[in-house]
Amino acid sequence: MEARVAEWVDIVAELLTEPMGDFPIGVVGRGLVETFHAEAASRVWRTPEGRAALHIVAPRGARFGDHTLSEAGRSLAVAANSELLGHHPLVRWYAKTGSADPQTLDRVPRAIAITSRSSEALELMAHHGIERQLAIPLGLPGAAPTAIVVWRGGATDFDQADLAVAARLTPLLRALRRQSEAIGEFEASEALSSLTGRELAVLVLLSRGMTSLAIASHLDCAARTVEKHLEHVYRKLGVTDRVSAVRISRGVKGVAGVAS
Repeated sequence: MEARVAEWVDIVAELLTEPMGDFPIGVVGRGLVETFHAEAASRVWRTPEGRAALHIVAPRGARFGDHTLSEAGRSLAVAANSELLGHHPLVRWYAKTGSADPQTLDRVPRAIAITSRSSEALELMAHHGIERQLAIPLGLPGAAPTAIVVWRGGATDFDQADLAVAARLTPLLRALRRQSEAIGEFEASEALSSLTGRELAVLVLLSRGMTSLAIASHLDCAARTVEKHLEHVYRKLGVTDRVSAVRISRGVKGVAGVAS
C-alpha cells in the first residue's frame, strides 16, 4: 500500500507545479485505472447550470458492455440528469451520511441502498459492464458535490486495502481540485510565466482579496506554507510586497484587489 501511495505523492507533486486551470482528469484517471486494476475512472460534477456532467477515462478501445466509451458516456450522462441518479446507492450514501470518505458500491448498507428504483440504476451500470464502483469525493465546503469514481467489471469488489489507498489519495486529489479551481479561467500574463502552479494559485487568491490564512484554508495547507510561496512569488517578480505583486498582474483577467 505504501508503494502505491508514494507513487501518487510524486504524481500530484509534479501536477501541482503546472499552472493548469482544469482538473487533470486525463492523467489522474489513467493513474487510478492502473492503481486499482480497473476498467475506467470518471470525474463527476455539477455544471454552473446545475446539470450533472462526467468525464470518463479508459484505455484506448475499451468496451462497456456492447458500447464504446462515447456511447456509454452519453447513456450514463442522460441517466445522471434524470430522477434515476437519486436512486444510485453511492449517491444516496453521501446524501444520507454527509461522509467525505471514499466508499464502494457494495459497502453501502441495504437500508440506504435499496429504493423503488435502485435495481434499475444497478442494472444500467451492469449493462455497461460497471458492476463495481469506488467513489472518492472531492467536495469543497459550500461548493457543488464532485467526485472521482473508479469502475470495475465482474464480481471482484474493491478490497479493504483499495479503500485504504483511496483514503490516502483523497487529500492529494482534493489539493489538485482546489488549485485548478483557484486558477480557473485566470489568464496569466508573460510576467507570471515563471511561477509554478502552486505559486500562481496563491497569487490568484491573493488578488481576489484573500488573506494568507484564507488562502491556506482554501488550498488546504498551512499559512506558513502560503507565506513561503509568496516569498517565491516576490523573488520571481522582483517585488517586495503583496500590493506590488498584484499590480504586476493587473493586466490579467479577473484581478480585483488585495487584502492588506
